[in-house]
Amino acid sequence: MARTIASVAATLIALCSPAFAVAQNEPPATATATSTAEGAQETVEEVVVRGRRTLFALRREMQAARENVWEVFNATNSDNDFDIACTSAPRTGSHVKNRACRPQYADKATRQAGQDLARRMSACGAGDSACLEAAMQMASGEAQAHLAIIPYMDKRLDDEFHRLAAEQPELAAAILEYLAKEHEYEDAVRSRGN
Repeated sequence: MARTIASVAATLIALCSPAFAVAQNEPPATATATSTAEGAQETVEEVVVRGRRTLFALRREMQAARENVWEVFNATNSDNDFDIACTSAPRTGSHVKNRACRPQYADKATRQAGQDLARRMSACGAGDSACLEAAMQMASGEAQAHLAIIPYMDKRLDDEFHRLAAEQPELAAAILEYLAKEHEYEDAVRSRGN
């Protein structure tokens, strides 16, 4: 998933680089206000206060931006099997939750493989190790068949994501927002490490 966003982002940045360079070279606009007594215009000063956000806050913003990319993608893609769902689950041996995003086709394949294993094992009697072993072997072959579709679907998902990023300005904007948040987070990590 991150590889897909990164490859599309590189394409978008290459296409948008001249526009960014022009925008960065333009002087900032100044705000003006009209004085009612004289009708003259005065420059209004702007004070910008920048605080230092925590790495935790920056990481949450980055994750929210990434999930926004998936929300926009889910709303515009051509196949519901490509929809990306994000879930939180505790890491093994820890209370810390890990956030993972997966396409529906991968969840379906994994779920079907697990259901097949459970169905075969439930047909065995208690203590019937020969039956359980045979069930495991058969379920293993079925699981491989279910999971074999994932690389093919990954390629189709990548193609769909690239196509939509080029065609849908909203998706392109969401990707660029995510990249900005990721860059901000990585810069903060580097600067605090020094």
